[in-house]
Amino acid sequence: MFVVNNEMVKLADQLNGKSFEWGVTDCICIALIAMSKITGNKKHWIIIDWHDKKSALETFEVVKPESYLFHNGFIKIGIRDIAPGDILVGVVDEMPTAQVVVGRMLLSSHPSRGVFCQRFDYERLEALQLTAWRFK
Repeated sequence: MFVVNNEMVKLADQLNGKSFEWGVTDCICIALIAMSKITGNKKHWIIIDWHDKKSALETFEVVKPESYLFHNGFIKIGIRDIAPGDILVGVVDEMPTAQVVVGRMLLSSHPSRGVFCQRFDYERLEALQLTAWRFK
């Protein structure tokens, strides 16, 4: 667990504050970067084929984040069981979203905010109906 958290802290330090760019620093790309670090497998980058909101939505019609995580060795866990390196996914404001757990914070991005870390609380995560995934 300690090694995974160190890798996620390094990732957060590297990305936090960067501007938002579709296919580079959008929240799904950040989750794919984290997946590569967690699994040691860089193949996750091959699915990135979007450069704007429209092409991202088209991709997510074909590749569902939950299915992608499951087929790449992640198991669904309870939202209150999350730990560093877990990935949260769901739909917020009609857009797929992904967030990476870094300590007691979440690493994510948004077009208006760029890449950011923020503290989480379980009630808010449950209200958003996000699902949590852990590499087995």
